[in-house]
Amino acid sequence: RLDTVLAFTPTQHTSPKLTMRITTMLLAGLALVALTATTVEARKSKDPKACEVCKKVVNTVLDRAGKDNVKNQEVVEDALTSYCKGTRMDSKENKLCYYVTPVKRTFSNAVKLGAPVDRICKKLARDTPEVCQLRFPEKLDLSKTDLNKLRVRQLKAILNERGVTCDGCLEKRDYVRRVEETMHMDL
Repeated sequence: RLDTVLAFTPTQHTSPKLTMRITTMLLAGLALVALTATTVEARKSKDPKACEVCKKVVNTVLDRAGKDNVKNQEVVEDALTSYCKGTRMDSKENKLCYYVTPVKRTFSNAVKLGAPVDRICKKLARDTPEVCQLRFPEKLDLSKTDLNKLRVRQLKAILNERGVTCDGCLEKRDYVRRVEETMHMDL
C-alpha cells in the first residue's frame, strides 16, 4: 500500500479529509525516520568506551613527543613508531599500531593542527574503521568471582595476562587451582 500512498496525487474528486489524512501519515513517517536516525547516532556518540584504545595510544604518543614538538610531524611520527615497537605482541595497542602505521601521516597532521584526542581517533577511523572498534577486555573482580563458573578460555586468558604458564594442566580444575595459586600476581 505504500506505493499507492507515495504515488497519490490529489485530484478534484479526492476529499479534503483523505488528502489531509495521507499528508499527516507521510509527515509522521518522515518524523519517525528522522527520530530513529538521531537516536542511533546519539547512542554511538555516548558510548564511553568508544575509541578507548585509540585515545590511550594517542595520549601516550603525545606525551612522548612533548608539548613543544607537537607541531613537528616527523617527531610525532617517530614517537608513534617508537611506541609501537615497545608494545606487547598480543596487546590491543599493538593491534591499533598495525592499523595506524599506514596512515601515520594523517595522524601527525591532525596532531599538528591541534585537534583533540577524540577527533584524532574519529579522523583515523574514517580511513581505518577498525581503529575505534578496538576495546580493552573487561577486568573481572576475581575476589568476588566463582572461578569454577568461568570457561577454560577465560582461565587461560587470566594466566596469560599474568605471564604464567600452566604446565600439566589437563582439566578445568587444574586451571582453577593455578589461577588461585597466582592470585597474588593480580595486576
